[in-house]
This record gives sequence, structure tokens and C-alpha cells, in this order.
Amino acid sequence: MNALGVYYIQPYMYLVTTWHKVRRIYTYIGVGLSTLLVSTNLGNARALMRGTSDRVQFPRFFVVNLFRRGAGRRNGRIKMEINLTLNYPKRIYKFYPLTDYNIDAFLNHYFFLSHPFHLNDLMDGECYTIDMKHVESDVYHGLKTQILEYVPTFTEQNIYDHLDPYKDRERKWLQSAIMASFFSYGGIVSLANDNRFSELMWSHYTQETGFMLEFDVDALLHSIAFHPYNNVRFKKGYFQEVQYKSHPLSISCVKHPNIEIINLFNATQKNKEWQYEKEWRLIMTSYCYLGLPKSIYTDDPMVTDVSKRKLFYSPDAIKRIYLGKKFWTIQNIKKEKRICENVREYVVNDEIVLFIHELCNYKDKIYMSGACDCAVYKFGTNHPIYNCMTQKSEFEPEYYYLTRSFEKIRNISINKNIISVVYDEIHRTQNEDFDNAISDYNRINFNIR
Repeated sequence: MNALGVYYIQPYMYLVTTWHKVRRIYTYIGVGLSTLLVSTNLGNARALMRGTSDRVQFPRFFVVNLFRRGAGRRNGRIKMEINLTLNYPKRIYKFYPLTDYNIDAFLNHYFFLSHPFHLNDLMDGECYTIDMKHVESDVYHGLKTQILEYVPTFTEQNIYDHLDPYKDRERKWLQSAIMASFFSYGGIVSLANDNRFSELMWSHYTQETGFMLEFDVDALLHSIAFHPYNNVRFKKGYFQEVQYKSHPLSISCVKHPNIEIINLFNATQKNKEWQYEKEWRLIMTSYCYLGLPKSIYTDDPMVTDVSKRKLFYSPDAIKRIYLGKKFWTIQNIKKEKRICENVREYVVNDEIVLFIHELCNYKDKIYMSGACDCAVYKFGTNHPIYNCMTQKSEFEPEYYYLTRSFEKIRNISINKNIISVVYDEIHRTQNEDFDNAISDYNRINFNIR
């Protein structure tokens, strides 16, 4: 292998294939993320195979260490690591309202890395779940040292001089600083798993006039890890499933005196009321200061410049694009003309012309959202029922309901602000109408080539 390391991890499966490609397996063990790093090289992996057990069961979390010979920092490794769980989904979705910011992100192929302040869940990133009990002075100073490493270079480190174990008797100053310092250099991308048909997601996050992107996860992580902009700014990425709970759990600073582990644990738990989102998060840590939201501390543009909160990806990672069912309505267009049964012309507002130009680059990947009026019968029958009163066979209305459907756009073109769209007139109402691997949780490897 002359360029990249390729890692094969096969949970609950026989470790017998392509051993020549296995260089090093890293597994994380601990609460939420890692407290212990275990390294198994090729020889040890073979030794495991010669053991008494037929199978090797790996812990839930592992690290894919990406590296290139002769590039990056230590020992030729590139600067970024991708950390992910064994059972990560094959496809992932990102919902967008059609705003200027999101149009720019689509045109330039990046995610905005949110500070917890930007997110809509009260629990997100809050420090109250950081358990400060029994934090003695040695642990206190250790955490303070880590906090100072995250202080922006343009500020004076004495802003944290108040962090003193003898003055901060309730440890509230330290508790707040653990979160605040980490997310000065970190951010969150919120994604959804297997939520193509979710009415709540479309309504809450696109207002039905926006759009949704479907990504191939392997291609997405690969493109993020090796994008030249990302490589000089970001050092680690964690792709983790959000855990939904009746009540948030705390994490002990004594047991886990590491601000990265603490914040990652906090950032991947939410109240169970949000479980319809089926959220996965890509949490990035950076070498450089990423900026803070204006309303937290100050309006100083040096502090609140969030232009570096951009995580770029390759457009090749986009598997499909879906438009909301109200995309071609008054919010986005001025006029609609029906050319024939499956062809429409739209005169669009000037604000979305650039978006449509970019959309035209994804022909054969675009789907229009709608409501199918004859797709599903909620209580079990799609056959007419004989009505003795009318002596006619009728469909019982109360048994019937609409379902979201997607119609493929066979062709789309633009001339100035006039859009021509050709639909395929096939209504897709279930995941199997797209492919058979939408929620493939049985994959056994993650290949970076």
C-alpha cells in the first residue's frame, strides 16, 4: 500500500479476509467515547485468529486512522483523524431551509459547524451535566491546563486566571470553561439517518420550500478527511449517533479528566422527545479558533468571526437531492406553466437562480417531493368496500390517508430565470423504491482508498 492505510473491522464476523490490508486496528473503550486506547497490529490480529475463540468481538467504538507517507505531521500522518462507530449508516441526510446561508453552503459544498448556542435543543452542549463532585486541586489544575490550550491566540490567557480551586469552591467557573473553551475550537454538523419520508423533519427543517441532501457516508468522510482546506484546519472528526434519554446523564470529571471526552459525551445525548430526528453528529475539533456566536459574550468582530466554521466536502459525496413539496410555489417562483403532463416551466425568483444553476449539475440525482393520493391504506385494505345503503362499492375515507412520495426529475435546465423540468411520473413511497441498502447496518468494513 503506497499511499493510504486501509482498515478492516468485522464485528461478530470471522476475521479471515484480506489480511494483507490490515495495518493497525484501534479500538476505544470507555463511557461514551474513549478512556483507553488499545492497538492491535497485524501479528496480534493473526494471533487472535489462532486462539480458542472462533470470533473476535470488538468494542462499540473505533478509530480509523488516516495517514499518508511523507505528508502531514507526526511520522508522515496527515493532520486529521476520523473516529466513528462500527455500525454507522451507509446513507445520511441533511435538511435545509432555502436561505442565503444554505444556498451558499450548497454552492460551495460545505457544512457549517455549529456552536451549541446555534442549536435548537436546550440540552445541547450545556455544562450542567458535567459532574464536578470530588474534583480536587490536582484534577482541577489538569483540566485548567487543557482549557488554556484552547484559548484563542489573540486573547490574553489571563481571562482564565479566575480558575482557582480555592476560589472556585463550587467548581462552577471550571464547569462553564470546560464547555466554552472546547467549542471555541469545535463544532457540530447535525445529520439524520433513514429520515427521507419524515413529515416532521421536512416540516421543521425545510418548511417544505427547502431541500434535503442525501450523502454516501463513506464518500463523505473520505472527502472531508482529504480536503486540502480541512487538512490544515481540523485535527479530528467524530461521527457518532445521538443517544436519546428521558433525562441527561452526567459525566464525572474525576473519572474522565479530559475536556474532549467530556464535551463529546455531552454533545451526543438529547432528550427522547427529539428521537424522531434519528440524529447522527459529525463533531470536529480544530487547530485554529473557529469563532463564537455574537450574543454569547461580545460583538467584537475578532471574537465573533465564524468564517472558519466551514467543513468542506466533495460534491461527489452527494447521492441524491430532494426538493420540498412546496419548492415550486410562490415563495420561490413567479409563474408556472404546464407544457404537458410531465413537463413544467417555472419562472423563478432571482434569489434562487444560482441555486438552480448548481442543481443542474446533479441531473439524474434530483427528486421532487409530493403527496401520493393513492399509495397507502392505514388500516389494511386497498380494496373497495360494498356499501349496503348505496349498493355501491366504495373506498372507506376514514381508512385512507396521504403519504409523502418522490418523483424523479428526469431533466432540468435553466435559461436566465426560466426553468424547464421533466418528471418521470413514478411515485416512490418507500425506501425500497430507491435501493435496497438505504439502512444497511450490516456492513463490515470502512475502506479509504
